[in-house]
Amino acid sequence: MRTEYKVFGVVAAFLLLLAAMYRWWTGSGSPHPEGAGRLGLSGVLALLSTGYFRLFACRMPPRPEDTPDAEIADGAGPIGFFAPPGFWPFGPVLIAALLALDADRKLGAHAYDQPPVAGCRQGGLT
Repeated sequence: MRTEYKVFGVVAAFLLLLAAMYRWWTGSGSPHPEGAGRLGLSGVLALLSTGYFRLFACRMPPRPEDTPDAEIADGAGPIGFFAPPGFWPFGPVLIAALLALDADRKLGAHAYDQPPVAGCRQGGLT
C-alpha cells in the first residue's frame, strides 16, 4: 500500500498545483471559472485516496511490492477473497438506461432535427 499512497500523493499534488496555476493564469474575470474548481476538487479526491491508502499502509504488514529486495516468489500464494459473481448490477444499469432514454424523449427536438440555416450547403464544410 505504500506504493499506492505515494502515487496518489503525487497525483494530488500535481492537480492542486495545476488548479492554482490555472486560477492564476485565467484570473478572476475568467469566463470559465469552473476549470480551477474541477481541478481542485480532483486534487482533493486524489488526496482522500492518498489518506485512505496511507491509513491502511500503517495497519497492514508490508507486501512484497513494498520491499525493494523482494523476489517474484514472495508474492505467491492466496491473493484474497473475491465475492461470487451476481446479477445485482443489471437492475441499476437497466433503470439508469431507461431513465436516460426517457429524459432524451422528453427533451424534444435534437440539434440535428433543426432546419438548415438559409444559405448553408447541406453535406459539407465547403
